[in-house]
Amino acid sequence: MASIYKRKKSPYWWIKWYNPETKDYDYTSSKIRITNNNKKLALKMAAEIEAAKTLNMLPPVYEYIYKQQPILSIAFKTYLEYKKSRKNEKLAPSSITNYTYSINHFIDACGDLPIDHYSDDHCGVFEKHLDVNEFSEHTQGIYTRQLKAIFNWFIKKDMITKNPIYVIRARKSDPLPIPYSEMQLLFNFLSRPQYSHILIFNILLLMTGLRSNELLNIRKKDINFEQEYFVVTNFKGKHDNVIKPLFKELKNLLIKLGIQKLKENDFVMLQHYKNYSGYKSAWRRAMTQYKKEFGKHYQMKQFRKNFATYLIDSGVDIYDVHQFVGHSDMKVLLQHYVGKNRNRVKNEINDKVKFIGGILPEDILTTLN
Repeated sequence: MASIYKRKKSPYWWIKWYNPETKDYDYTSSKIRITNNNKKLALKMAAEIEAAKTLNMLPPVYEYIYKQQPILSIAFKTYLEYKKSRKNEKLAPSSITNYTYSINHFIDACGDLPIDHYSDDHCGVFEKHLDVNEFSEHTQGIYTRQLKAIFNWFIKKDMITKNPIYVIRARKSDPLPIPYSEMQLLFNFLSRPQYSHILIFNILLLMTGLRSNELLNIRKKDINFEQEYFVVTNFKGKHDNVIKPLFKELKNLLIKLGIQKLKENDFVMLQHYKNYSGYKSAWRRAMTQYKKEFGKHYQMKQFRKNFATYLIDSGVDIYDVHQFVGHSDMKVLLQHYVGKNRNRVKNEINDKVKFIGGILPEDILTTLN
């Protein structure tokens, strides 16, 4: 009995049948691409080949026309239209933007092919493309997870049978805060004229502890100079508005930058670049040069960790830091910030704390002998 099966890295159905002359199995490619719609054609071809072999006849020339699948850019538009039409499955505008970035990068790396032409090899090419363009492992994971979700939808709609995307897992833990000893060197480098635009952006990241997208979405009307607070939209979770204190040093800096002169609806940080991509590209160029000169490379999100760590090291109560930074769970703060200062905590305990001979008797251990 002839049967069809799939071969690894082959886009076609393969046919297997028993040959009574050789008393063994024979194999051949059907040249019919693997889709649910083409499965019946492949089974029919297998049956005809088996019949022809049994009767010692040559198989006829098969010219099956399979249903051509759309190219990825067109299929992605269909995906977005479907999501927009479903009330319970609508994507947020930011999600649509991120999904579009993922698709565009994938097309740049692998080409705009019919969606059933992609294989695991294309995902490998995409991974190299992301590495060459110095995308972080975190970003690579986001892009591949989004692509996998899109191709899973294609499978659900019987457009393809196998998802060619594998998720890139981060091999490194989150980067540590930038050491204080290196902070001044970094900002002296960013003080060069060609980096003046990102200098202010990164100073504000360090002094507010905000995520990049949170800082970029602050308007002049969100800052109350009289009552000394500013409002931030938390872009993680439920997008709630959070009120944060406008401490004196930050207030003076914003006044010096001329923020008070802006119109109420003007964005504070979108005076030089239209979106985060502009700052990110400028930062990447700056870090490429910085690594050539000093052999180090940093990420903008490290400033958020420096902010929390510096506050804790300066004696600000950890619960106040938790509220200011905006983590939903105290465990996150303890894991990412306090946990990184184990040596400092160890030294403080060594210098300041004494259990035996303090709250415990000096000779307590003699009872164990």
